[in-house]
Parts: sequence; structure tokens; C-alpha cells
Amino acid sequence: MSERHFIKSGLAFRGLVVFGLVIGLAVAFYSLRKQPSAQDIWKQGLEFLSQREFSKTIESIERLRQQDSDSDYAELLEAAVSIRTGSPDQGLRRLSRMNVDGPRRREILLLSGEALYQLNMLAEARGTLLQLVSEDPDSVDGHRWLSSIWYDIGANAQAIHHLTEVTRLDKDDYRPHWMMGVMYRDFENFPESIRHLEAAWARKPPQGIRNYIAVFLSRSLQAEHQ
Repeated sequence: MSERHFIKSGLAFRGLVVFGLVIGLAVAFYSLRKQPSAQDIWKQGLEFLSQREFSKTIESIERLRQQDSDSDYAELLEAAVSIRTGSPDQGLRRLSRMNVDGPRRREILLLSGEALYQLNMLAEARGTLLQLVSEDPDSVDGHRWLSSIWYDIGANAQAIHHLTEVTRLDKDDYRPHWMMGVMYRDFENFPESIRHLEAAWARKPPQGIRNYIAVFLSRSLQAEHQ
């Protein structure tokens, strides 16, 4: 083999090695990008839980357990399962063992407020959730729970405040408009009732709710013109 041929062969071999390394790194990077984060799995688990797909929720917990980077999400999802399947006291105990001043503080406060509400500990739930929205004014679920608490204790102005925040943060949600439409009708403020009921209708709620909205809207329109 000539010296020139040997050099060319060596260069070609090194080129193949470099090319192989580049391809390997690209494949590894792509694989990493395809792996969902712990936060993504947590959110997906909550979605499964809301749809009562418990087996898929358990799978999400197991996937979170396998990710050593952040096991807090697994604890949170297990607490959420307890809270939303009739054991809020168990969920609250699990949350109490977590570091509320750690990186998952907002999630802990939100789920704790939900558990306290389920336990009919309204004052404690209100305090917890007010703390949450003071730290995170854009916590849409924090405002949702607070609107329910204020409504339950008859503090309608505060309930409407938090429902209004929900409409700001989730513009596609029909529920706060539906609730305010009913409340304003009870106050005999029919223009506001009509405005919110029409807004709820425009957001395409489920058919059963649409039927209720149609009834309340019809009654508010009649009352306004009497």
C-alpha cells in the first residue's frame, strides 16, 4: 500500500468515525427530546384522573417513579388520586409529608386546598388557596376553588371576583359564565345575567348544560322585558 493510499484510507476511516459519532449524538439527542418531562407526565396523569381512567393514572405514577429527577410529581399524583377518589384525608396526609417550601409549592397548596374543601374545612381551604393566588395570581384552578368556597358561604361578591379571574385565565371555559349568569339572575340583574349566559352558550358547553342555559336565558330575557 502506497503512503498516499494509506493516508487517504486513514482520513476516510476517521471521517466515518466522526460521521458515526455525529449520527449517534443526533439519535441520542432526538431520543432525549422525545422523552416527556416529569411535569408532562404529571399533567397527563391528572387528565387521565379527571376522565376516571385509573389504570392509566397508575401507569403515569409508575413512570414518574422511574424518573429519579423529580419524584415529587409521583407523590403529588398519588395524593390527587386519593383526594379525587373519596379519600381527601389520606391525600392531605401525603401532602403534609412533602416540603411545602420546595419547588412543588404551588401544586401542594392547590391540592391541599382541594382536599380541605372536600373535608368541608372551608376556612382552612380558603386560607390555603388565598395564599396560592397571592403568590400565583394566574392560578386558574386556585380561583376556581375560591369561587366555590365564597359561593358556599354566601360571599357572592368575592365569588364573582374569582369567577371573573377564571374568565380572564381560561377564555374557553363556559362554567364561570354559566355560574355568574345564574347568580346575576338571582340578584335580578338581568342584563348581566343575559350577558354571561350568552357567553356560556357561545363556548359550546355539553348538550345537557346547553338545555339549562337556554331555560335560564329565556327566563332572564322575559324578566328583563316585563
